[in-house]
Amino acid sequence: MWVGRTTSNDVVLPSGTISRRQCEIVFTGDQVLVRDGASSCGTVIGGRKIFEPTPLPEGAAILVGDFELRVVPR
Repeated sequence: MWVGRTTSNDVVLPSGTISRRQCEIVFTGDQVLVRDGASSCGTVIGGRKIFEPTPLPEGAAILVGDFELRVVPR
């Protein structure tokens, strides 16, 4: 699932603080991976900017621009 400011993304965040394709969230079995989309402002998990696909710890937030995203299990 792609997150970004253009309408071609699965999650659209229309803000100048978000890149066109900010990050990708990938669900693989019981794990959630987050991959930065070579964004200009970066993607942050647990206070650290990520540069490679990174597992998302349970309850952790994904920070992109002015937004905090959380993956909540159903």
